[in-house]
Amino acid sequence: MDVTQLKTQRKSLRTSFTDCVNKIDAELTKEIPDVKQLSILKSQIGDKFLLLETLQIEITDLIFKGDDAENVYKEDFQSAEIYRDQYHELKTKIENIMDKPTDLPETRVREKRTFKLRKIELKRFNGDAKEYLPNSKAARVTDSFPATASNYAKVIE
Repeated sequence: MDVTQLKTQRKSLRTSFTDCVNKIDAELTKEIPDVKQLSILKSQIGDKFLLLETLQIEITDLIFKGDDAENVYKEDFQSAEIYRDQYHELKTKIENIMDKPTDLPETRVREKRTFKLRKIELKRFNGDAKEYLPNSKAARVTDSFPATASNYAKVIE
């Protein structure tokens, strides 16, 4: 085949590759990317990349057979390297997302639970010490003394 024919094929493949890259980027920018869709796109871009690589090898072989091979190869290699880098970058991003533990969106969002609890009302001091703490140790000691004037000082202590 002629170099121009191979380059035309490569151009079509690169367009298809770029479309797939754009789809992957759109999926990756979502808040919760669809893992199944990413898996499909990963295999599609892998196939396109393999086809690009085989075409690139054929083009490189024909370039080396022609005149001024060094300069032409250098330009061609740099343009191919851009697609190679894109492929590996996206492949790594997809694998990182697929390797993360998959939490379902339902489990991520915690439901706000409501409980019906009875209200606790603390006892307030009304001025009478005996009613404030009716079953306390101090109340039992105070009640054990007979109510006489001589015991009043002992109860206060």
